[in-house]
Amino acid sequence: MRRLRCTVAALLLLPCIAGARAPAISIVIDDLGDRLAESRAAAELPGPVACAMLPESPYTPQIAALAQARGKEVMLHLPLQPGQGRGHPLTILDTASPEQRNALLQRALAAVPQAVGVNNHQGSRLTSESEPMRWLMQALREHGGLYFIDSRTSAATQAEAEAWQRDLPTTRRQVFLDNSRGAAALQGEWQRLLALARKNGTALAIGHPYPETLALLQREIPRLQAQGIRLIAPSALIREQGTSRGLRVAAAPLRLSAAMSQPGESPMQAVEQNPATAVIEAAVATPSPVTSTATAADAAVEPVVTPAPSANPGEVFR
Repeated sequence: MRRLRCTVAALLLLPCIAGARAPAISIVIDDLGDRLAESRAAAELPGPVACAMLPESPYTPQIAALAQARGKEVMLHLPLQPGQGRGHPLTILDTASPEQRNALLQRALAAVPQAVGVNNHQGSRLTSESEPMRWLMQALREHGGLYFIDSRTSAATQAEAEAWQRDLPTTRRQVFLDNSRGAAALQGEWQRLLALARKNGTALAIGHPYPETLALLQREIPRLQAQGIRLIAPSALIREQGTSRGLRVAAAPLRLSAAMSQPGESPMQAVEQNPATAVIEAAVATPSPVTSTATAADAAVEPVVTPAPSANPGEVFR
């Protein structure tokens, strides 16, 4: 009788087990638009890897259009005040007036019209201050349809908390893939990302268009399905977290790229059906030469790890 009860209980659990979602990860590649070859390689990664574009970088319009045509979510990589060193030319500072802040934000958003989400570029200082974060999240909510990903360049960040207070769809970065660019370190962070997803159901990583990072993702993303891991866009990750963790979600719908807004359509189908793709490819293949001006990748916190030496010494700041 006891064995029969156990068998019946196991059978009753089967629908729950069968209906359970596999662990999911999202990946965001930051600092795109500054260098053509690396940015284009990121936009052409397999699957719904999100592309975070630096505003007014020389190749941002071309790469954002290409990423959207490839069915990827495009994000604005919004420059915020770092803890030290120089920031991006459009960096929002805590000393800026409300008018200056609004002008910089609107200029940055206008530079990436495809953006469906925002994450911070640098920002260790500004994200640690509640008042500027209250202003930013309210401004993004008023813009409509955007989500915010807290890059967590500072352990003292107030960004995610302020976003939730204003019902702005939001999540946080759990893993920086390439704080160290050595092969063993990259593979270790990748495995940590998968382990966090298996433990918590979801996990989000940020990387940069380094050759080592791109090679890792080109190799590992096609293996995810066999490992029982789903790669999903950040907007989908936010929705799943809002359901599974019982968190509040914004009443306003998220604004997605055309490919992402059509359930069941693969990124490749979106490319084949998009007549603008050939024009975009031609534009990317024959760019006008522009001198690079953007800063290097954001350094990480949680845990603090000394970044690998930059090709441009003095440019890595949080």
